[in-house]
Amino acid sequence: MYKVFFNDRKIVITGSRNAPILKDEMIIENLNSVKDVKNWFQDFAARQTHSAILIHPQPEIFWNEMFLPVFKQISAAGGVIIRNEKMLFIFRNGKWDLPKGKIDFGETAKEAAIREVAEECGIVGHSIIKNLPSTFHIYQSPYKKRWDNLF
Repeated sequence: MYKVFFNDRKIVITGSRNAPILKDEMIIENLNSVKDVKNWFQDFAARQTHSAILIHPQPEIFWNEMFLPVFKQISAAGGVIIRNEKMLFIFRNGKWDLPKGKIDFGETAKEAAIREVAEECGIVGHSIIKNLPSTFHIYQSPYKKRWDNLF
């Protein structure tokens, strides 16, 4: 199963109809090409539906061959910072978020995570004590005016 975040909305990609179904959720089973995914996403982005479940008999193939190719991919890294049982967030673009940013050329994800946290939070001497799972986020670049430029 894959989970993708589009602002405050969630897209789940799974091979099973056994996923819990929530109110205001689209269930889609007929996406079989990159073009289908692109058209579906443009429709989803225009709607107010909070989440979607994309069902495909082979979710890994769907993810790699039909879903990921639709979007421009940018690798990023960051971290969850906890001190004295408090978690550190940043306020960016009108939302609370974890500190993170793009991985620079020649940099590892771990190096980028340490650098981004230092740059965005002004802290030093921190280290990674546990790797967290990857998350996937879709967003419209603030530098682009049209959805066509997202793809």
